[in-house]
Amino acid sequence: MKFWSSRTGAEITGDENNSFSGNFKNMPDGTIASATIRKFIVNTTQENDVQFQIFWKLIDGDFKGGEVKQTLKPYATDDIAAQRFLNMFMRIYKICGVKPTHENEPTNDDLSEFQGHILCIKIGNGVIEGAERTWVREVHAENAYPTETGNVVAHVGQPKQNNSETKATASVDSRKTSLPNDGSGIPF
Repeated sequence: MKFWSSRTGAEITGDENNSFSGNFKNMPDGTIASATIRKFIVNTTQENDVQFQIFWKLIDGDFKGGEVKQTLKPYATDDIAAQRFLNMFMRIYKICGVKPTHENEPTNDDLSEFQGHILCIKIGNGVIEGAERTWVREVHAENAYPTETGNVVAHVGQPKQNNSETKATASVDSRKTSLPNDGSGIPF
């Protein structure tokens, strides 16, 4: 076999999708790092559920180069979860300094404006429904917190926000300037 011969039969292209290893499976819970939004897209599932997915690439820390996918589900059937996802959606808009140009559901063209923005994210990691999952627990302005590797502790169950996390988020939020609602139907 020659060096450049395909091992799988697929063409050797050197493209991003074919070259990178993807997620680090064991990114510890509580890891904080700067990350860039590599891609932000609308995703319609096989069940026709509309979700929004952000693909974050860590740019510092022990997991530099690792990727984490964040899924926002503003149409979740649980009203409390849907409200939390809408708030996270708005938080990302505000931190990035992006204001929607219409009051309709964002399109891939609308979301492409976020590509390349750098923010500070906090990773969640635990066992949910029998499988290890990694998710984005918090999103903050770039350099809001120092880079830190979290604890390697498996949490079992659904991700929940406790009171101390709520207080920490609220104190960071209070430093942000709110954008006025101009009456256009866009709550920014």
